[in-house]
Amino acid sequence: MAGVARSRTRSHDFKAHVGADADTALEIAVTPANINDGKAGPDALPDNPGEVFVGSAYRGSHFGDAVRANGGTPRIVTTGMWGRDEAENTEHA
Repeated sequence: MAGVARSRTRSHDFKAHVGADADTALEIAVTPANINDGKAGPDALPDNPGEVFVGSAYRGSHFGDAVRANGGTPRIVTTGMWGRDEAENTEHA
């Protein structure tokens, strides 16, 4: 098929990592979509965040260590856990 032009569409996707608590405004970090959530998430942590509930994409020592360094406790909430109660779906990291 000589002479057939193929176009390649570029996609410039971004993700927003949002941290919030009851007393302060939102903390937001925007990253390219190909950046791992656990690596980018610490940029959205408020000071002294308390318990930090996040999805399993934030599992890992980099994010957990950042939460603890800011005075918080990471709580990783898993998804897709059919047949388990709420306590079993929260990992106390």
